[in-house]
Amino acid sequence: MICTYETRIIAACPMDGQPDIYEATFTSEHVIKCEDIVAAIAPYAEEKAFQEQITSDLARKLRCTVRTVGYHSGVKTTVVAP
Repeated sequence: MICTYETRIIAACPMDGQPDIYEATFTSEHVIKCEDIVAAIAPYAEEKAFQEQITSDLARKLRCTVRTVGYHSGVKTTVVAP
């Protein structure tokens, strides 16, 4: 079984404090409660963190593969953490 969950993550940019928006996909061979995903991403609305760190942290916390896509200064960035 492959489970896929998709949502948006809003995080504070560590460079200027402005909100960054990432499209996030969580892929797992086990069920992840949607409430657990929401709880895991909630702190990033206030914390300043780079996309790479957010992606890595979420993959570790939720024990799944996480893919985030965002734009920084007009550059599309994609990060995948297994």
